[in-house]
Amino acid sequence: MSLASKAYAGVTPLLRLNQQPPLTVLSTGLGQDFAMLAALCLEDNAFQCKYIPGDLLIMSSETGMEHVETNEHRLRFAELCQSRQVDYIHITPDLGFHPRTWPSIHTQWQRNTPIQSRLFPKNAV
Repeated sequence: MSLASKAYAGVTPLLRLNQQPPLTVLSTGLGQDFAMLAALCLEDNAFQCKYIPGDLLIMSSETGMEHVETNEHRLRFAELCQSRQVDYIHITPDLGFHPRTWPSIHTQWQRNTPIQSRLFPKNAV
């Protein structure tokens, strides 16, 4: 079984849209805002009861420009999720979720050289 097949096999059972109770998905960039939400999701019983009525899935995606410290943080967080029996998936280009034309945000920035500023019109990188 290919790595992509294993990834799809791991995600597919979690994507039952009519699941009762529903699946809560926290999509993360692994920054400080996420750290607060993750702490609430993993540690705060009142928050869990109110906002996570069923299973929790936490996802992150490779941008192509992570710092070493970000990857170290991600690995520690993955271990924490595993110890709490919370599903955590980090999507990387080799898993087949990124199209060939868009392997990473960094690649798009290099290809399109967009200017990121509130003063200019929005552009899709």
